[in-house]
Amino acid sequence: MKMPSNASNALLAKCRAIYGRRLSAQDYDTLISCRTVSDVAAQLKQTSYAAALEKIDQSSIHRGQLEAALNAMLYEEFASLCRYERSLGVWMSNYIMMRGEILQLLEFLKMLAAGRPGEYIFSLPDYFREHTELDLNRLAMARSYSDMLSALKGTEYAKVLVGFAPKEGQPFDFAMIEHALYEKLYDQLFGMIEKHMSGKAEKEMLELVGTKLDLINFSHIYRLKRYYGATADMTRRMTFRHHYKLGAKTAEAMATAQSSDEVLELLYEKTPYGRQVNEDMVVDGYAEQESSRILAAKARHLLRFSISPPVVLKAFSILADAQMHDVITIIEGVRYGMQPDEIRRLTVMKDLI
Repeated sequence: MKMPSNASNALLAKCRAIYGRRLSAQDYDTLISCRTVSDVAAQLKQTSYAAALEKIDQSSIHRGQLEAALNAMLYEEFASLCRYERSLGVWMSNYIMMRGEILQLLEFLKMLAAGRPGEYIFSLPDYFREHTELDLNRLAMARSYSDMLSALKGTEYAKVLVGFAPKEGQPFDFAMIEHALYEKLYDQLFGMIEKHMSGKAEKEMLELVGTKLDLINFSHIYRLKRYYGATADMTRRMTFRHHYKLGAKTAEAMATAQSSDEVLELLYEKTPYGRQVNEDMVVDGYAEQESSRILAAKARHLLRFSISPPVVLKAFSILADAQMHDVITIIEGVRYGMQPDEIRRLTVMKDLI
C-alpha cells in the first residue's frame, strides 16, 4: 500500500484541524436555546463561522444572505485545501468548481422564479467570480429563462438547461432542473473517480459518494410517496440513476410502491441502511435528516481514518455541508419561534459531536 507523502499528511491534518474547530455540542446547546436571530448570530461570531458573518448585520440576517456567506466560506476552504496538496490533482479542483457553479445557477434560478432576478447581482461572490469561466456578470443581467440560456451559451450547463425551457408565460420546473444539474455533477464525479483513483482510496470514495446518492434516492422517494402520492413515473424522474447498496431493483421497487410505509419496509428488508436508520425519526417526518445523519457518520469515520487526501477532503465537505445545514436550520427555527427540542430534531450533527 502506498503511504501518503509528507504534504499529504499535512493536508489530512489540516482537514481534521479545521473540522475540529467547528461547532461543539455546547455550541449547539447555546445556539438552540437562543431566543432571537440576533442572539444566534452573535453567538456564531464567537465560533469558526465568525469570518463568514463579519459583513452581515446580525439584526436583519436572513436565510439567503446567510447561505451565500456560508457557501463562500466553504468554497474558500475547499479551494485552499485543494491547492495545498498537488497530489489531489486538477480533477478534484474541477469537481469543486463544478459544484460551485451549479450552486450559483440554482441561486439565480431561485431569484428568477421569485421575480427578483435583479437581486442576483448583489449576491455574486467575488471569490468565485475570480475562478469560474462562467460569465456571472452577464448571468446577473438576465431577466428571463431565455436570457439565462443566452448568458450560458456554449457551456455544458446550457445543454442541460435548454431541455427545461418553459413555454411562454409558464413557470419552469425548478426541482427537475436541480435534479438534472446534480445528475450531471455525479456523472462527472464517477468518471473522475474511475479515471484518477484506484485501490482502497477508490473504494472509500465510492462508499462516500454511493452512500450519499442511495440515501438521497431513499429520502426523495419516501417524501414523494408520503406527501404527494407520486406515481412510479414521477418518482423515477426524481431518482438518481447511480446506485450503490440500494440497488437498481430495490430503487425500482420503491418507485412502484403504493405507500411511504412500503418504501420504508424495502429499506429495512433490502438494504444495509435499514439497520442504521431510526424508524421513529423517519415516520415522524425526518427522513432527510436521518439520511444525512447516516452519511455524516460515515464521513466522520473516513475523515478520521482514511489516508487518501481526496477521500478526506470529500468527507470534510460532507460534514461541512451538514453543519452548514444545521446553522441555517437553527436560525430559521429561532426566527419562527420553534421549541428547542424541535429545532434539535431538525439538525443533522446533533448526535455526532
